[in-house]
Amino acid sequence: MAGQLTIDLAEYNGYRDREVKFRAQVAALTEAVEQARLGAEDSETRQLLAAFLVAMEIVGFSLAIFTPLTVRAFPYAALRSLAKLLPDLPGVPLGLRETWKDLLMSADEYESWEKTRAEGKEQERLREDNLARSVGNTHALLGTQPGR
Repeated sequence: MAGQLTIDLAEYNGYRDREVKFRAQVAALTEAVEQARLGAEDSETRQLLAAFLVAMEIVGFSLAIFTPLTVRAFPYAALRSLAKLLPDLPGVPLGLRETWKDLLMSADEYESWEKTRAEGKEQERLREDNLARSVGNTHALLGTQPGR
C-alpha cells in the first residue's frame, strides 16, 4: 500500500541532523568496542595488530609489483584465506578492511594463471589477453564501444 507523507523542511532537516548525530554515535561506540577488544596499549593483541598492519603493507606492495605473469607458485590459497578473514579482524582500519574483495580477485587471478600454466596454455592466453587489450585500446582511441 503506497502512501504519502508531507513534512516541512525544518522538520526534515531535524530528522536528518538526528540521523547524522546517531551515525556518529554508532561510529564512536564501534571504535570504543574495538579498542576494548584490543586491550591495553602494550597488550599482545595490539602488538600482533601492529605486525599484521606492517605485513599488509608488504602484501599490498607485492600484489602491485608482482603480476601473475611474473610469479609462479604464488600462494593464492593463503591470499584467499586472508581476504576472507580480513573483514572480521579487530582493530583493522576500515579502509584496509574493505580491501578484502580486491585481495579475493587477486587470488582468483593468480589461481587462474597457475591453472593456465598447468594446462600448457600460457602462450595462448597471453595472445588472447593482448588481443583483448589492443581491441579495448583501439575503441578507447576511437571513442567507440566494443560490439558496436
